[in-house]
Amino acid sequence: MPKAARRVHCGCTILPPYLLRRIAAHGTQAQREAALDTLAMIAGYRGQNEQAQALSEREGLEAAGVEVHLDTDGTHLLQASPPPATVVKSPGVPGGAPVVAAARAAGLEVEVLEDLTDHVFRPFGDWLARYRAALDPDVARRIDWTKYRATAAFLRWADEQRVLRYVSCVGVRAGSAFPGPGTGRSPSRR
Repeated sequence: MPKAARRVHCGCTILPPYLLRRIAAHGTQAQREAALDTLAMIAGYRGQNEQAQALSEREGLEAAGVEVHLDTDGTHLLQASPPPATVVKSPGVPGGAPVVAAARAAGLEVEVLEDLTDHVFRPFGDWLARYRAALDPDVARRIDWTKYRATAAFLRWADEQRVLRYVSCVGVRAGSAFPGPGTGRSPSRR
């Protein structure tokens, strides 16, 4: 008598990183280990992809005529002839960085890029909920909230996944203070 064929079930699933992080935080010990191993593997792939992307971006910028200087504090670039008219300070570069301090001392304008993501994305969703709750119910029923709720959900997701940033550029002339907390000009994380 022939043996009955056995059904085999595959337990393979592709999970997005945010679910893997939740499993790593709240799963059983075996689930945590598997999730952490997978996240480490993904990070390795992302690191390779980020290096390739950075090289591609650098090549693209250079092809467009933009000078790219890596692994330097940038102060030597201020000695160029003719000297630059403006220095752009990116989020994460301290206001006291050598090139920023030297540019200010030389009287150059410093453009400050402010990352406002934390002050816009999630607060929009919070504001929307408060605004809807405060409206007269008759008025609220007449408004189609779909696009606003979808926007709030997208911004929340983009913030959680860190896939989108909201950056503002503020010009600062030599001799004036950098905008930031307490100046009333623009909130910032330095």
